[in-house]
Formats: sequence, C-alpha cells, structure tokens
Amino acid sequence: IGEFKKIPGLNRSELFEIVVISFVGISDDQIFKNLSSEEIDRLIDVNFRSNTYLASAVLKHFGVGSTSFTFISSTRALLGDRGLTMYSATKQALNGLVKGIALEYGRFGVRANVLSLGVAPIGLVNKVPEKRLLEIVKRSASGKMISIESIVQSLEFLRTNDAVNGSVLYCDGGYF
Repeated sequence: IGEFKKIPGLNRSELFEIVVISFVGISDDQIFKNLSSEEIDRLIDVNFRSNTYLASAVLKHFGVGSTSFTFISSTRALLGDRGLTMYSATKQALNGLVKGIALEYGRFGVRANVLSLGVAPIGLVNKVPEKRLLEIVKRSASGKMISIESIVQSLEFLRTNDAVNGSVLYCDGGYF
C-alpha cells in the first residue's frame, strides 16, 4: 500500500461524477489460531486497509461532490465460516467504514455503500471445490449462483439511488 499521487491536470470541477467500485479480497486458508501475525496483517491490509486508503485518497484529491463508493463484501462478513475468521472480520469492517463515510460526507454529495455478494462465479469463489460450492448454493432461497448481470444491476442501483447511503445491499439469492 503506497502513497497516493495527485493526477496532474485533473480536478473536481472537470468531473460530473466519481464512481469507485472496490473489489479486493483475500481469504484465510487455515484456522484462526494458526495464522501468523504477518498473515493477519496481510488480510487486514488487502481486505480493509486498502479500501480505507482508497476512499481517503479519493476524498483528499477530488474533494466532496457527486461521489459514489461501493465496496464489495461477502455474505461471509455476517455469517462467518470455519477457516474464514479474519476474512469475515475484515469484510464486516467495511460496513463501519461506509457508515462513517456516509455520515461525515453525505450532506456534501458523497455516498458509500457495501454490496455483499453471495455465491457468484467470480473472485475467491473460483477457488472453492465444486462439491462444497454446490452445498453452499443450495442453502440460498434461489438455489443458484448469483449472475454477473444481477451484480451489475445491484451496482447500478447503489450508484444511482440517492436514498441509499451507508447501507449494505445483499446480492445473495436469498441467503439471508
């Protein structure tokens, strides 16, 4: 995680809208007690700290105005799972981050939300063994994976709906 550098020649007055979608994540690969301090730090750095620095850098560089942050999370943030303690904790921390950003900057046109995904054919899901994946998917109301189209529609909803700020939208096929 490095320093943010100002983009020469670009300022807020030249932009109609800023949309930031952050989809970063790594997961635990062993039970919590066996994680080293370096592994814990890496999970915090990638899953939470990078999003915090990204939001701070955008606000510092461009100031306030029509800005929409959407941080991608997971149903595992609330559900947890064996072997995913730190992943769940760091993704849950995004909920607090967006609530704070919304309350501090909402009156200036900044919105921040979390899109919490269920099982979708992207990211870390691609590393889950197929049999385990099918077991997880069967638990949702829809009984199927979330489509990319549904994710895109959810992102557009969060970007365009001014009434939604500091919120978590579950795009999970009825897992909750």
